[in-house]
Amino acid sequence: MQAWTAVYTWATWQEFLSAGGSITGFPERRWSTVQRIVPGDLILAYLLGISRYVGVLEVAGAPFKGYKPIWSSRLYPCRVPVQVRLALLPEYGVPVSALGGDLSYFQDPRTWAVHFRTAPIEETAPDAEVILSALEAAAEEPLFRAYDPDRLALDALVYETAAGVSPCQTRP
Repeated sequence: MQAWTAVYTWATWQEFLSAGGSITGFPERRWSTVQRIVPGDLILAYLLGISRYVGVLEVAGAPFKGYKPIWSSRLYPCRVPVQVRLALLPEYGVPVSALGGDLSYFQDPRTWAVHFRTAPIEETAPDAEVILSALEAAAEEPLFRAYDPDRLALDALVYETAAGVSPCQTRP
């Protein structure tokens, strides 16, 4: 089993759940990476803006390309069938900063956000275990953590190049 992180805005997370929480998607340019995701893998849901993990999805089928609209902001045609194993409200989500000392990519607190620039992100086994354990603990014993609701309105910044559209977030 491999774990991957998927980056959502509050809007795309809500649209995913409202559509049944059975299909998640990624940009076209990530197709070669998405094809490495297999049934049984886990996808860890990360919310931009408030920098929190809020869910665990289990991959339920092979990746495919789909063009039926699910999200209002973008198409995300590289799709993966999933089942929601755990979903937290933002105020009970796990802040990545709370896990900082235990995550390999957080060793330099000035550059950790680079980890979230392209999704899906393949996590190392130790990082995945830290995140998964924290999410499971948060589901069992919810801890309220206030956040600035305006930050939920943040969207992934994108820029267009000859190679296509790429995300470029400055505030994960």
